[in-house]
Amino acid sequence: MALSVLASALGLVAVLLVPGDPAGASVDADAVSGRILDQAGFARPSAQVALLKQVAGADGPTYVQVAEQRVDASARYRFDHLDPTVDYTLAALDTAVPEPRLTTYYRGTQELARAQTFRVGAAEVVADLQLADSGYGTITGTLVDPQHHDGDPTRRTYSVLDGVTGRVVADGVVGVGAGVPSDGFRIALPTGPYTLRLLDERSRRSAPLVLERTLTTDGLALGALTLSARVPSAPSIGVQDDAAHAYCDDHEIDPVAGGGTSVDLPFPVHLGTVRTSRVRIEPRGGHLLLGDPPAFDPRAAFAAGQDVPPVIAPFLAGVDTTDPASGSVTYGVAPAGDALCVVWHEVGYGSAHADRRDTFQVVLARASGDGTTSGDVDVTFGYDAIAWDAADLDGGVGGLAGATARAAVVGVSAGSASTAVRLPGSGVPGALLDGGPDALVAGTRGSGGAPGRHLVEVRDGVPGSSAVRSVAGVVLDESGAPVPGAVVVVCARTDARDCRPPVVAGDGGAFAVDGLTSGQYLVRASPPAGSTLGTLRRLITLAPGSTSFDVPLVLPASPPPPLPPQQLRFLSSGGVLPGLRLTSTGVPILFYRAPIAVEVRGCPGSSGRTALLVVDGTTAGTVDLVEDPADPGVYRGRFDAPFPLSGYGVLQTNVAPCGSNGAGAVEPFYVDPSGSVTDQFGLPLTGASVTLARSDAADGTPADVPDGSALMSPMNRANPSTTGADGAFGWDVLPGFYRLTASHAGCASLTTDALAVPPARFDLVLPLVCRGTPRPATGPRILGAVGVGRRLVARDAAWLDGVPVIRREWRRGSASGPVVGTDRAYVPTVRDAGRRLVLVTIARRPAVHQGGDPDAPLVRFAELRATTSTAPVLAPTRLLVTRLRASGAPRLLVRAVVAGLRPGGRAQAEVAVGGRSRRVVGTLRGGRAVLTLPRLAPGRHVVTVTYRGDVRCAPARRTIAVVVR
Repeated sequence: MALSVLASALGLVAVLLVPGDPAGASVDADAVSGRILDQAGFARPSAQVALLKQVAGADGPTYVQVAEQRVDASARYRFDHLDPTVDYTLAALDTAVPEPRLTTYYRGTQELARAQTFRVGAAEVVADLQLADSGYGTITGTLVDPQHHDGDPTRRTYSVLDGVTGRVVADGVVGVGAGVPSDGFRIALPTGPYTLRLLDERSRRSAPLVLERTLTTDGLALGALTLSARVPSAPSIGVQDDAAHAYCDDHEIDPVAGGGTSVDLPFPVHLGTVRTSRVRIEPRGGHLLLGDPPAFDPRAAFAAGQDVPPVIAPFLAGVDTTDPASGSVTYGVAPAGDALCVVWHEVGYGSAHADRRDTFQVVLARASGDGTTSGDVDVTFGYDAIAWDAADLDGGVGGLAGATARAAVVGVSAGSASTAVRLPGSGVPGALLDGGPDALVAGTRGSGGAPGRHLVEVRDGVPGSSAVRSVAGVVLDESGAPVPGAVVVVCARTDARDCRPPVVAGDGGAFAVDGLTSGQYLVRASPPAGSTLGTLRRLITLAPGSTSFDVPLVLPASPPPPLPPQQLRFLSSGGVLPGLRLTSTGVPILFYRAPIAVEVRGCPGSSGRTALLVVDGTTAGTVDLVEDPADPGVYRGRFDAPFPLSGYGVLQTNVAPCGSNGAGAVEPFYVDPSGSVTDQFGLPLTGASVTLARSDAADGTPADVPDGSALMSPMNRANPSTTGADGAFGWDVLPGFYRLTASHAGCASLTTDALAVPPARFDLVLPLVCRGTPRPATGPRILGAVGVGRRLVARDAAWLDGVPVIRREWRRGSASGPVVGTDRAYVPTVRDAGRRLVLVTIARRPAVHQGGDPDAPLVRFAELRATTSTAPVLAPTRLLVTRLRASGAPRLLVRAVVAGLRPGGRAQAEVAVGGRSRRVVGTLRGGRAVLTLPRLAPGRHVVTVTYRGDVRCAPARRTIAVVVR
C-alpha cells in the first residue's frame, strides 16, 4: 500500500501496520468506515483517506499515520482491526485537485491540531468526511429532454468552454459517473467564468442549450435544465405521423456516420429481377436499395440505356444531417410486420448546410387483397416541406438547382428508365420545390386526393402497374327493389381518412365511384332521408388487371320494434336508465363506453339463462342471467362496455315468457360512440341540445344538417339531438367537415372547430360553463365530539357520476380561513379554540384527451367543493378551588386552568343556607376569581362551584365541602 501521498502532505511519519507489528496489535477487532464527499454532497472517488493515531510527544500529543487507502468507486473506505484503547483521527484529500491541496480531518477541520479523535467500541464507527474547498467548484444539474425516454440509447452530452479563451476544458456524457443520476451531470473545475453547452447529440430533435455562468467555490447548482423540442418548420401535410405510424421514429440513424443501414423485413419485396426481404436505407442519398447491391450511381436507375439494381427514391438528392440545426433520419417496422417506414425530418443538404430543410417520408407496405402475390408492395411517398433540391456536389447553390445543377429525382425504378415511374418534375430544377409547378407537397397520386402523398404500386416486380378502377353497382332493399337516393361512400381499408366523395344512387338505385386503384375498400351505403332501412357496410377488393367492380348493395330492413319494457329493459345502477335516447322508431341508443346492464322477464325457475350481445355483426359478449330471488321470473345480467364496437346491435336471450313456444327475447339497439356534453365540472348534462353543421371543406361555411337528412345514419337522424341522463350524443355521418354546437339552459353555449370525418370522432367532450355548483349526492360529515384535543374524523362528500375526491381541507373559522389539516382525522389545538372548523371536500374529474386521442389537447374540469362545519371549538377547563377563609363568611379562590389560554367569563358558587339555595357570582380576571359566601352556621356545608366558560374555554363544575367553625 502506498502511503507517500498523504504522509508527505501531512508531514507525518508513516507506520505500516502488518500482522505481528507491535504498533498494530489489536485488543478487540473493530472498524471505522464511511464516504468521502465534496462540498455539494457528491461522492469523490478520486479521494484518499488516512488513519492517524494519537501518541504522546515531548510537547504534547502528536499523530502517526498508521494506514492509508484510496476510496472505491462509490467513494467508500474502511479500516478494520482497530485498537479500542487508542485515540484515532482521519485525514482525507482529493488527489484529482491540483496543488495546493487542502486536507480535511475528522469532524471537518483543516488543522491537525484541532482535529477531533474517536475510539472504536462495541459498534462500527461510521464517519463521512466532507472535503475542504480548495479553489475548485462543482457544476451540477439535471437534463430534461421532452423527446427523451428512459431506456433511450440516444447520447446526451455536455461540454464546458473557458469563458475567456473559448477552449473546451471538459466534456462528457450526461448520466455517466459515480454517484451521478441517469439524467444528471457533475463537473469539478477551478473557479472562473464558463460556457456550458448541452445537446441531444444523436436525435437532433432538441435545440442545444447554451448557458454562460461563473463558477465559485460555493459550486454552481443549475437545477433542472430543459432542452426545447425543435419546432417543425412546416405543418404536417403528406407525411403520415398519426398514432398508427408512431413506429416510423423507432430508430435513428447516426447523423455523423450517415452510412447505409440495412433492415430485414418480415415480408419479401419483388422489384425488377430482385426478390429479397432485405432493404438498405441510404440516408444521405434519400433513397432505398434492395438487398446488398454493389456501389453504383442510383440516378442511373432512371436514365435511358441503363441496367442497374432497383431504386426506391422518395427524394434522390444529397442529404446532409451533420449540421446541428438539421433534423434526423428515423425508421421503423410496423408492429404488424407489414410495412417499413423511413422519415427524413427537416434535413439539410450537402455539404453540411441547414439553412434550408426538407421533410419527406417513404412507407414500403406489403400489398394485400385479391390478385396480389408474394413480393407485391405499395410505395407511398409523403412530403411536408421541400425547400432545397440540389446539394453542393450536384452543382446546387444555396440548396437550389438553378438552371444547370442536377435536381432531385422522385420515383420507383426496377433498374432502368423503361421500368421506372418518375413523378412529374423529377430532375427539373425548382419544379418539386414548395410553390413550384410540380410541388410535391401540393400534388397527389393514387392516394385518394390527399395532398403531398403519392402512391406507386409494384405488382409482379413492375412499378406503377395498377390501372385506375371504379366501383359500380345498384342499391336494393331485401325484396330486390331499388333504393333511389341512397348514399354510397367508398374508403380505403388501410386509411379511413382516404375516402371518395359521397355519391347518390339514381332512380334505379345505380351508383358509380371512380378514381380508385387496386386494393381493399370499405363500401358504406345509407338509406335516403325518411327511409326506415338500415345501413350496410361491405369490404371489397379491387384486383390488379381489372378495371371495375360490380357489386349489389342490399340494405337491411329496419330493426324490429323494441320489446315492451315489461319484458326487457336496459338498466343503469338502481333501475331503468333515465332519459334513454331513442331512434325515431323507438330503438334504444346506448353509449359505447358504458357497461350495459339488462333485465329480462320470463317464466320463473328457469336455469341456464344467458344473453348474447352482438354489435355491428361482431359478438361483444355473452353473460349468464341470474334470477332475482325476491322477484321470481326476473333475470338480470351485465355486459362490459362494447368499446370500440359501435353501430346497430342486437341483444338475444333464451328467456321466454311462460306459455310461449320457447323463443327467447330479441332486443335491437344502437351503440353510439360520439361523445358527451358536461358542465365545467365534468358532470353530464341531461337535456342539452347538440346541433350538427357540415361543410365540404375545412375552411368552408358550415350549414346545419337538415333534420332527418341521409347525411346521418338511421341510428340518429335527429338534428339537433337532445342528450339523456348520461349526457351522450352521437351521429354516424358521411364524410365531410363538421362543427358541433352544444347548449343548455343556464349555460354558455359552445361550438367546436371544424372536425374532419373520417377519421371517426369518438369520445368528444363538450364542457359547458354553467351557473351554480352541483350539490353532492351525499354531503360531507364530521364525526366526533368537538373540543381541543378531541379527535374529529371526516366523511367525504360524494357526487353522482363517481367524480373522485382529490383532497380534503380542515379550515379554521370559515371556508376561506387558513388550512390547518388535510388528513382524514384532525385533532383541534388551542389555536382553534373559539373558532369553528370547516371541512371542505374537493373533487375533480380527471382530465381527458379530447376525442380519446393521446396527441389531442387535454380537457380539464373545474373542482367541485362541498363544506360542513362544527360548533365553535372549546378548550377543556380544569377548575381549582382553594379555601381562603373558613369561618364566618367563607372566601373561596376559584381558578379556571386551560393550557395556553387565560379564561375569562364568570364563576359562581352555590350553597344551601337555611333550606334555601344562595348563589354568589364573580368575574374571572387572569383566570381567577374570589367568591365570598354568605355567613354560614358552623358545621359542614356542600358548595357547588361552576365556571360558565367563555368563547374559547369550556364550562366546568366542581363540588367541595366547606367546614365552618
